[in-house]
Formats: sequence, structure tokens, C-alpha cells
Amino acid sequence: MATKVRGRGLLDSVSGYYYSDLRNVFVGSMCAIGVFLIFYKGVGKADDRLSTVAGAMAVLVALCPTWPPGKHAMTRWEEFIGWAHIVSAVAFFLILAVFCFLFTKRERVPLPDPQRKRVRNRIYVGCGCLILLCLLLILIFFVSDGEWNLWWHPILWFEAFAIFAFGVSWLIKGGTLVPDRR
Repeated sequence: MATKVRGRGLLDSVSGYYYSDLRNVFVGSMCAIGVFLIFYKGVGKADDRLSTVAGAMAVLVALCPTWPPGKHAMTRWEEFIGWAHIVSAVAFFLILAVFCFLFTKRERVPLPDPQRKRVRNRIYVGCGCLILLCLLLILIFFVSDGEWNLWWHPILWFEAFAIFAFGVSWLIKGGTLVPDRR
């Protein structure tokens, strides 16, 4: 059985909360996001397939916990599950970035406000690029095993920025933010 994190403060990643009192919130949220994406019907077949894969990756992120906290010997099974978690999380974030870029292509025809569409497209591309930049920075901090980077929890923050970027693009696509002028 994995160790449970006690105490206050931030953990090293969003997935690290699996080992805290927030385990059920983390697993439930990721499963809910996964189910939503699996049943999401987008504009075309590519949209449907991408959202289904993203949904499956979200469920795998929830059901395959990251490596347990602390410096201890892991079993082969824990190591395998940890790698499955990492691969699923990376695939999930990559698909979210792809969605941001695809949002630039989809719109009602004719466009009621082409100027606002250009603004939205710039934001979509910015959000997609931010997600990719966050993934790159996560990779850099993941492979650097220095203790100097742990006090400010960079992986947690970059995951949070990537999630926020996708949330902004989703809210814009849904018409909540930067809607057409009427």
C-alpha cells in the first residue's frame, strides 16, 4: 500500500494528490473529465476520436497513480503503473493542445464578427502554445533531479498553467469568453 502524504503545503504535482486526503477528489474529477470527453460529440469524426482518446487518457491518469512520494525502492508494478501514468498524462495534455489549435478552424458560417474570430484564434494558438511550453518545462524539471527545484513545486505550477490555458480556450469556444458582438 502506498504512503499517504500528511501535513500542509503543496505537493509536487497534481497527480501527487492521489496520495493525500484528496485522492477521491482527484480520481473522481479525472474520471468525470474522461467520461465527458469520451461522450463529447465534436464537429467531425476527428473531433470525436481525439476527445475519446483524451477521455481514455484522463481515466488512465486517474486509475494509474503516479509514483509514490518519497525516496524508497519501488516494486516493478509501481514503476510500471507510474510510467503508464506519465505516458497517459503527456498524451492527455498533448491532445488538449491539439484541441486549442483545432479551435481556430471551427466556426459558424458566415462569421457574424470576423474581427472577434481573429482575436479568439490568437488566444487559441496562445493557449495551445502555453500548454506545449508547460509540457516542455515539466519535462525539463522531471529529468533534472536537483533538490533546488522542489521548494516551489514547478511541475505542479506548470500543470496548473496548462490546465488553466485549456480551460480558457474551452470557455472561449463555448462562447462564454470573447463572444461575437451582437
